[in-house]
Amino acid sequence: MTLLFPFSIAKWICNFLTKAILAEEDHEWIMNKYLPELKPKVANIHWPLKTKIDVVEKFTGMIIKIIYAFLYQEKFLKVPGFNTKIMIELGGASISMMNGFADSLTGFPQTDGNVNRSFGVYPG
Repeated sequence: MTLLFPFSIAKWICNFLTKAILAEEDHEWIMNKYLPELKPKVANIHWPLKTKIDVVEKFTGMIIKIIYAFLYQEKFLKVPGFNTKIMIELGGASISMMNGFADSLTGFPQTDGNVNRSFGVYPG
């Protein structure tokens, strides 16, 4: 994020996300140790707009897959209702659509035919 946004905005985004999904100790490490050390190392890197857009698309596709996995397979994110039979069936039925959409953003095709067809794939 620090290569896509001004550092102050990237720091705000990191603060929001890490507070939401990480343990307090990990959040504090990222905010107080990692980001301050990262700042001078990326200060002189400047990407053209096209590169930033490509990275945002790839990052978005990856985040879609990670969130999907954390909701269904890992049960890491505790969202009310996601552990119900209907939501698990919906997740199984929509996995090929979600992977296809994420793959279209990342540019990295899914080569597992079963995942593409959502055959023999069970989220949860």
